Amino acid sequence: MKFTTTPDKTALVFSPWEIRPGTPVTVSYSYVEKREWTWDSDAAFNDVVEGTPYTTSVKCEYPIEDDKITITGSGIYIDPISKGLIDLTVYDKRETSATIIAVAAISSTAADYYNDWFYNEEGVATPMTIVPLTLQQNEQDYKPEDFTISYSQPERGISVINDETWTCDSAGTVKMTSPADDFSMSRNLFRAGVTEVEVPLACTIEPILRYTFLNGARYKKVVDVDLQDWDGTTYDVRGILWHRDYLYTLTSGGLFSFSRWGNFDTPDFSYPEVIGNDLTYALDDKFLISSGGAIKVYSVLHDFVHYHKDTEVIRHREYNAQFRIDE
Repeated sequence: MKFTTTPDKTALVFSPWEIRPGTPVTVSYSYVEKREWTWDSDAAFNDVVEGTPYTTSVKCEYPIEDDKITITGSGIYIDPISKGLIDLTVYDKRETSATIIAVAAISSTAADYYNDWFYNEEGVATPMTIVPLTLQQNEQDYKPEDFTISYSQPERGISVINDETWTCDSAGTVKMTSPADDFSMSRNLFRAGVTEVEVPLACTIEPILRYTFLNGARYKKVVDVDLQDWDGTTYDVRGILWHRDYLYTLTSGGLFSFSRWGNFDTPDFSYPEVIGNDLTYALDDKFLISSGGAIKVYSVLHDFVHYHKDTEVIRHREYNAQFRIDE
């Protein structure tokens, strides 16, 4: 977590593979407010602030011994110090929270946080995930450790292909690690993917595809960005399985497959009739799908090429596995 680097913007910034755009995030943080009084110090001071005060947060032009200050919750009581009218300041700590929908730093329609991006493993600019904040006025400088966040994207699936271990969470973020060559990769499934977008001239994404103009002068520029937003429908991802160079992904909208050699943005095939909560593989090309308290057994047909012996004719079928539920 860090603060945005885009000028004149206030937000928390996260990797899109840590928090995916569109995720509700609850942000809690503390800040310090200041209250001031003119105190007749020949009499006792007794007042209440809204936050939490401390003995050390009571300030005035004369030193006040700690044993003369009593803090009870948000209440402050100070014994007389006999210095006449003096200025008194109390700093108190306050807590607040808000639930905010995370957004992409750069989307197909906006580039409000145009400085908050990075190049992925393929050299394509990838927007960070932004949690916009309207901060309370603070008498101290905000620091990242002042903030705590909570969100729900639980880990859901794990599968292995060769030496690679793949995991997936409920938001469709897959992460791969390979102990063989110490390589790792992360991708968001069902995302918009590489798209031409318009960004401000101050944005430093390269290469520039072209410029847009307003009244004969350069207005903005167009670049390629790997958008991490959901591409249309948002799914609850429930499990993954590698099978024959396809990553099969079980979701609330059925089963989808992604090619191992693709970009993991748009699925190659979909099977909306295959529903359930998790999946695994059994011998003889069978997928086992848990559904409620039962297990559904699906036979997978890979008959992509049909050879007719009598006529010696080869028929090529669509390269798409077919699922048939076993009775």
